[in-house]
Amino acid sequence: MNTYDKEEIDMLKPILSVYTGFFSGGARNVHTDLISKIAETDFPQVVISMADEVDRGFEGRQKMTDDSNYKRLLSEGFNIESLGLDTPEEQINHSAVQVMAGKLLEIDPSVILSLKEQPVKLLVEANKYLETHGYTPYPIIVTLHRTDPEVQDPAAIDMLREIEHTPQDKKHILGYLACAESATIAYKRVLGLENEVADRFDFIPNGIDLDLFQPSSDETIQNFIDDRIPDITKETPLVIIGARNSKEKNIDLFVASAVEFLEQRPDAHVVMCGSGMEHEKLSGLIDDKAAAFDSDKLSSIKSRIHPIGRLSREEMVTLATISNIVALTSPTLGEADPLVLKEGMACGAIPVSTCTGDMAGVAGIDNPTDHYLKPIEEPFIVGTRGIVTSQNASDIAAAWQYGIDNPDEFLDNIKAYRGEMDQEKFVNSYVQAITNMCSKKDYVAKTKEFQLDY
Repeated sequence: MNTYDKEEIDMLKPILSVYTGFFSGGARNVHTDLISKIAETDFPQVVISMADEVDRGFEGRQKMTDDSNYKRLLSEGFNIESLGLDTPEEQINHSAVQVMAGKLLEIDPSVILSLKEQPVKLLVEANKYLETHGYTPYPIIVTLHRTDPEVQDPAAIDMLREIEHTPQDKKHILGYLACAESATIAYKRVLGLENEVADRFDFIPNGIDLDLFQPSSDETIQNFIDDRIPDITKETPLVIIGARNSKEKNIDLFVASAVEFLEQRPDAHVVMCGSGMEHEKLSGLIDDKAAAFDSDKLSSIKSRIHPIGRLSREEMVTLATISNIVALTSPTLGEADPLVLKEGMACGAIPVSTCTGDMAGVAGIDNPTDHYLKPIEEPFIVGTRGIVTSQNASDIAAAWQYGIDNPDEFLDNIKAYRGEMDQEKFVNSYVQAITNMCSKKDYVAKTKEFQLDY
């Protein structure tokens, strides 16, 4: 990471990050990692949350002050403010626009990073309000983290599409930074911007903390096994998933695949961790998927599926270290660049996933863009670093088996790929992309202080 002279940094205007709210989720984790790393250079930053708390379905209402990312940024000295908004309608009413406009004048940012598309309408309206009162608007860069924008939040996409096709609104959006090439393709398609100038869209693959995600020691592994999964050993063939128990992760398909795999492989085990992955929340689903087997086989399969709920990042490192396969069974449209696969790879696990997001590229498959945003027709495709599967449980179980039986096809290539997943590379590339966008002529006067020498 580049460092800068303190006197020079103090002269720079802050980067403003706008979150819809603080709650669990990969996009917020990635963005928090990003701005935390940038802050290590003493570059000034401010964070605004549109909401104090957010309804997260089965997870209930999550308060900003309870969120781990909020607590982390606060402990690192970030200035975090909340607008206290709630419903989408409230987020774009006249009062909210005035409040946001006032915050922009107070903060006077060099650039605004909108975490996903949800805050964009409010930010554009605040900019327009400032213009009508004689102030210069602030450049907005939208960060993209999905490949199913129309499904994830159709109302927000409708508003963004309208903005992009209204010249007096579009001018406020400097560009888009995606975490995956597939996300860039998906948003261009949905917004009708396939022919948009190239410099308004860029993608920087997610990075991970390689100092944290590296194989655990034997002592740490044994302590973890004794504490969390005493039925296994370090040599047990093991498939893991780290995900929320939600429709967008297709946990039904994962459990169906696990049942088939465990029926064929009586020495293997499967571990499920993440929010909603507790035994009491999954026992009914497991019973349903294994109902066709006799009582002895049913008992054996159920005893080798371990839903263990949330893990700390350190525990996830240890779990990945002892696993053979780190798996996902997400729908084709949804994930963009799943961190859990890269985190598992960094600890020595082989990624096996449905064809979601940029997985074809991560797995080292030839011509990966040919497989973006659509399911594969083959049962599975073997890459140099991992395996991409169909959406069929039998195919997925067979791919897990292939990975366990043929580790030498993958592990050296995964190790060589480690540097490509480095968080430092991700952060430097992100700052460079922001700098490049801010150097465009329309906003040079406003953002020249942000043009860093990389």
